[in-house]
Amino acid sequence: MNFIMILLNKLNGSKKPNKIYSPYKGLLLVVILLYFTSCGTTNRIGLELQGDNLIEGTFFTDSLEVKTSIVLLDSINTSDTRYTLVGRYADEKFGETSAQGFMQLILPTEDSALVFGSDDAVFDSIVFSLPLAEIFGDTNLPVTYEVHELAEQLDTTVYYHSEKIENVKPELLGEKTYDFSQDSLRRLIIRLSDDFGTKIFNESGNSVLQFQDEFEAFINGIRLRPKEGDKGHLLALRPYTTGAVAYLRVYYSEPGDTVSSYKTIGFGRAFHNIENDFSESKYLSGLTKDNPIPTSETNNELYIQEGIGIATKIEFPGLENLITDQLAVVNRAELFFSPPPSTVDDHATPPADLIFLLPNSDGSLNAEDGPSFLFGEASASMLTLTYNFSGRNYTIPRITTYIQGVMNKTIDNNGLILTTPITKESSDVFGNVSAYQEAAIANPESTGKLIIGGPNYEFDKEMKLQLYYTEF
Repeated sequence: MNFIMILLNKLNGSKKPNKIYSPYKGLLLVVILLYFTSCGTTNRIGLELQGDNLIEGTFFTDSLEVKTSIVLLDSINTSDTRYTLVGRYADEKFGETSAQGFMQLILPTEDSALVFGSDDAVFDSIVFSLPLAEIFGDTNLPVTYEVHELAEQLDTTVYYHSEKIENVKPELLGEKTYDFSQDSLRRLIIRLSDDFGTKIFNESGNSVLQFQDEFEAFINGIRLRPKEGDKGHLLALRPYTTGAVAYLRVYYSEPGDTVSSYKTIGFGRAFHNIENDFSESKYLSGLTKDNPIPTSETNNELYIQEGIGIATKIEFPGLENLITDQLAVVNRAELFFSPPPSTVDDHATPPADLIFLLPNSDGSLNAEDGPSFLFGEASASMLTLTYNFSGRNYTIPRITTYIQGVMNKTIDNNGLILTTPITKESSDVFGNVSAYQEAAIANPESTGKLIIGGPNYEFDKEMKLQLYYTEF
């Protein structure tokens, strides 16, 4: 019905719909009737429409210019998401991805202090353990992970982003070489130093182990990172799991015990720092936030990577001037693209979903109010393209309303940014909704990668805009 309102507005010279007071009212109704009885039978038959059943003045084209480039989005909110990313691995086209996690420790309750047995109990060990949700990179290459204590407490009133790094104390608390092929439990388990464990054990029954603010001043938190120089894989770990599955556990025993007892400390605030080193990338060595790379320099390949914020900008130069002296109604506009099968095999599973963001004229995204999303046709939700694992392609995006708006000059022709959505969860793990949604411009919980064909890619895989429109 959008195009009907456009016709009414054009005839009345008003942006708001009004009744038609025109000698051409009857002719307009005939045109509308013809549209509804004929446009449903339009076929893709090339650059010209043929057949007696097509409305006169309706055209099809897939030769409009599409301009693309690779962009690096602003830092991504990584606070309190389901997964904390840690590790390092390399990809010849995307560069080297590395991540480190920062976590707050929290007491199980403030009703009473943690007590490690009787006065005769002795400290045994302290163990850090997080379950594994996913692994990226080469599962056959082990990586050594290190644990340090934070030098300062995490601020629980702000959201941390992917570029943030917290200072740590110099003492190494523990390390573990993780080999995925040898891990049947699917969890990262690291025994920490006895000195660190004894420090906590010796406070048994004291207020430091009862009240959270005192405990945070006592233990600032911990950092988990890959050892310098180690690379092979990156882990998505789950610090927020029920049933004490993720924990820092202090083991102790009484005289004569054959099995240790333990007390569990959980995880509170967490975020991860993640970055890419593009210096060894085949095409992206010059990519920065201020320096996008046109796909003419990437062998006509378009890149998207979750977690980092590598995205593809799509522009339609001159679209607003396609029709200048006549009224044109867009019947349907679809953007066709597909990941070549070889790139899926070489760069792991693509992102599950893609979305479009609307940039400003300078290429930036709204910061204070959150990014502007492209919504689905006749929908109140964002347009989401879902990956079909069996067909190895994405949902074909229909962007009719957007294209019509650009042609009418009611939408600025600033292009679209194709990226990945945040997790489908409506809030962070603590139930906070608004700030979490507004701060997210790409999925922070994965490093999933996607390569798709650009406008001049090989036949059948190139990106193109297919447009059906009617001139009046």
